[in-house]
Amino acid sequence: MSLSTTTDRPASGPANTAREVARRVLDRVDKGGAWATLALDAELERSGLPERDRRLASELVYGVLRHRTRIDRALSAHADLKKSPPKIRTTLRVAVYQLLFLDRVPAYAAVDDAVEAARAIGDKLAGFTNAVLRKLTRQNEPPFPALAADASLDAQLARIEQEHSMPRWILDELTAAVRGVTDEQGLATPAARAARVAELAIALNEQPPLIARVNLRKITRDALASELASRARLTFDDDDSEMPTTTASSTSDLGSGPPLTAGLSMRDVDSPSASSSSNEVDSTLALTADSLPPAVVPAAEPSSVPPGSSGRTSRGVTATPLAMTPSALRLDGIGDPSRDPAFAAGRWTVQDAGAQLVGQFAAPRAGTLILDACAGVGGKSTHLAELVDDAATIHAADQSATKLGLLAETAQRLGLTCIDTYACDLTDPAAPLGRAYDLIVIDAPCSGLGVLRRHPDAKWRLTPDTVPRLATLQAQLLDAVAARLAPGGTLVYAVCTFTRAEGPDQIAAFCARSGFRVLEEARTWPPEADAFYFAKLARP
Repeated sequence: MSLSTTTDRPASGPANTAREVARRVLDRVDKGGAWATLALDAELERSGLPERDRRLASELVYGVLRHRTRIDRALSAHADLKKSPPKIRTTLRVAVYQLLFLDRVPAYAAVDDAVEAARAIGDKLAGFTNAVLRKLTRQNEPPFPALAADASLDAQLARIEQEHSMPRWILDELTAAVRGVTDEQGLATPAARAARVAELAIALNEQPPLIARVNLRKITRDALASELASRARLTFDDDDSEMPTTTASSTSDLGSGPPLTAGLSMRDVDSPSASSSSNEVDSTLALTADSLPPAVVPAAEPSSVPPGSSGRTSRGVTATPLAMTPSALRLDGIGDPSRDPAFAAGRWTVQDAGAQLVGQFAAPRAGTLILDACAGVGGKSTHLAELVDDAATIHAADQSATKLGLLAETAQRLGLTCIDTYACDLTDPAAPLGRAYDLIVIDAPCSGLGVLRRHPDAKWRLTPDTVPRLATLQAQLLDAVAARLAPGGTLVYAVCTFTRAEGPDQIAAFCARSGFRVLEEARTWPPEADAFYFAKLARP
């Protein structure tokens, strides 16, 4: 039987539906290792789909990637997935995500679409798909077994892995990162630690909010919030019967755990004091906060202002100031940022609150020489420039000339002129960079586990050996940029991950061999922000 690849189908005609676009993207992710964000953007760009179908396609892609283990568990009760052709697995996963998680998609619509997609591959596969999905529709997913009150940490993590679709090795990294968590009696019990891990696994699986960074050189946060809230977003057909409304997943019986701490938190950091290298690390496994465009899923429904919030809403757009930084606004219902006039005019850009905190943490000063190492597409470079009112000299370095080109475009849109770009290898002593920077910010290539809610495909791309390989690269980059720091200068190290090897253990080892000392360090956690670790260091 010949299996034609859906990615070769034309982006027009009967096959060009929201569900078919989702299947094409997921096939590219699974088979070709494509980044979901980039593959989805490309497919939507050439799809010609209306806005409501684009939203459904986005919901299906990210939903399947977030919940794949749980989806496969439900399917495995009725089929041997290992013996199913890859395209059929994708077809089944897209259908099951709708059946389990989207309460406004009729079951018959999800099943019928999947059967027709399977029929394009073969009639027998269509029958197989129909039988599996009909059984699942009647019986639902198998229930999760209850855990005993004294269940071991290992048993609790095994339950979290299945229920929240988080690979076990990532849960082990989370468990190591939250050492010291206690219960209400102040006891560091396995149950308390597992509850915190479950809490974070859930947060890392949720759809992230769209966070704006207000360009305070052009407008105040309150003024931008009022402007955005008064602007009507795109209107859609009244018939939204298939628009994605995500149902609540089954409730875990692992307990509630300690409350999340808003903003910066040091409770999970042991102080070490008490994509920009030629290193042979697969660049497709490394992330910085600025290495990929943000994964923006168009809003499914107009948002309402949460009770007690200071947000302003009008005609479906909500702009809510965040306490974490003076420039952060949570935006709901705005749709595609690039279509907003205020965005085009440079009054705001997209950047997670955790990434914004890195710039605040660095505290750049006007009139100084600053290096943004591993600059990527420039989120941190442009933020540093805004913080000094465009009155410093900022060198943005990265190996990718393409990313630096995007950085230059963003800087121009934001009205910034103090940034110079350098496409170079930071570990090369002959790189055309300065020798005495007052401030160096290195958003190092990392595993990116802290941004899983934005890039859930990374859960299935990364492997346990990724972390030590990237930690080696980070150590090389730290040593290289430290040599370029002026006496009395400040080095800020940041990673969008939560592993100890890439965070506090990395900094402890660097300080031990270099004599640098830690001035301050912090973490952020979802849901308030992506999971970042950052440290501010002074040279000896």
